[in-house]
Amino acid sequence: YFFIPYPPPENSENIYLDRRSDNYISMFCGKNDFLRLKYSERAKWISLRLPRALAKSNIENPLFDAQSNKKQQHWRADIKSLDDLYLLKDFIIASCVYIA
Repeated sequence: YFFIPYPPPENSENIYLDRRSDNYISMFCGKNDFLRLKYSERAKWISLRLPRALAKSNIENPLFDAQSNKKQQHWRADIKSLDDLYLLKDFIIASCVYIA
């Protein structure tokens, strides 16, 4: 495990969590939110800020069926449990590296 400070440290270029919406938690790298997570009884999803080339090559990927508008920066994927995040790990890493 690694430590993710909350609330965000001042002038941080590290990865941290912040809640800037009532609907989800965001993960930031510096000032850029690359991951959003909603996990409740009613809704479970993750939204990633995919690099453009990766987004273009995954338009038909069933992991992102929940994302209707594929022109948006953040792409949503429905999940059933936190274990499903493993299926998205390469996309999560690419999203973090892309905006770093």
